[in-house]
Amino acid sequence: MTQVPDVKMVYTGESVSFECKVQLSSGWRYQWSKDGKQLPNNNISRFNIRHATSLNNGTYECSAMRDKTMYNTSHSDGRTIHVSEIPVPSLKSVTPWLDVFPGESVKLSCAMAGGADWTFSWFKDKQPVLPHSTTSFDVGAATLSIRSASASHGGQYSCLGKLKSRPSVTSTSSPELTLSVYDAKPRVTLMQNPIHNVMHTEESVSFSCHINVSSGWEYLWLKDRTLLPESGKNHTIESVETKNTGSYQCQAKRGRGAVFSSDQSPAVRLDVKERPQAGITLLTGWSEVFSTDSLVLKCEVHGSQDMWNYTW
Repeated sequence: MTQVPDVKMVYTGESVSFECKVQLSSGWRYQWSKDGKQLPNNNISRFNIRHATSLNNGTYECSAMRDKTMYNTSHSDGRTIHVSEIPVPSLKSVTPWLDVFPGESVKLSCAMAGGADWTFSWFKDKQPVLPHSTTSFDVGAATLSIRSASASHGGQYSCLGKLKSRPSVTSTSSPELTLSVYDAKPRVTLMQNPIHNVMHTEESVSFSCHINVSSGWEYLWLKDRTLLPESGKNHTIESVETKNTGSYQCQAKRGRGAVFSSDQSPAVRLDVKERPQAGITLLTGWSEVFSTDSLVLKCEVHGSQDMWNYTW
C-alpha cells in the first residue's frame, strides 16, 4: 500500500490518497479497513480522503481477493494518519517597540508551531508587502526587516504561512500588529534643579533629561559639546567646583546595531563661582560699650547681587 502525500501528519482540508496493489497476476478486487473495521468502497485499488477532518484519524489497511478462486491476500502494512488543525501564525516584534521615528529600523517575525517547514507571506493593511529598497525578507520570509522607517511604513501588519513541501496547505492570517511611525524626531528637554544662573562651590545641582514619547531610551551627556561618562537619565554633581562651569546638553538613543539617536537638547548654562565670604560690619560708632549700651552689627556678602539669608 502506498500513500500520497506520504506523511503521518495531515492538515485539515487536505486530500489523502491510498493505493493498494498486488504485484502478481490480475483480477483482484480490494477491501479497505480503518482501525480494523471494514470501510464501504467499490472494490477499487484507490481509496481517497478529500477535505480531511479529525474524523479521518486512524490506521488504514487494505487486502485483495479474487472472485473466481475466493483467494484472499493478507492485510497490507497499516498507514496511520493524524489530522491536525493548521496552526495560526505567531507574529511578534523583534524590535522592542512598535512606535518608531523616521530612519529607525524595525524587525517583525512570523512563526508556526510545530516546525520550520513553512514559508511566509506578509501584509500591511490587508495588502501584500513586497521587497523594496527599505523592506527585505530573510530566507522563507520568516522575518520582515524595515531598514529606514518612514510614514508610509505605518499600518497594521499580518502574516500567513504556507507549507513548503505542500504549498496547498495555507494558514489563516495571524493577529495584526500595528506599527506607528512618528512624523519627526523626538524632542529632548534638559532640566536643572535648583534653577540658578550662578551657583557657588560646594552646592549640589542635578540635571534631568526628558524625552516626550516612546520607551527604551539610553542617555548621553555633554558638557561644552564633549561627551561625559554619565549614561543615566539624571546627571548629579554633589559638590560643584569652578571647573563644572559650562554648557550642558543631553541626547537620547536606542537600538542595537543600527542605533537611532535624537537631536541634542537645547543647552543649559551653569556658572560656578567660588563661595563668597560673609562679613560683619559694626554700625554703632564705638566698639567698646557699657552693659546698658546698644550694639548694632550687620552681616552681608560683599560683591554679590543675590538674596541671602543669614544665620548668627
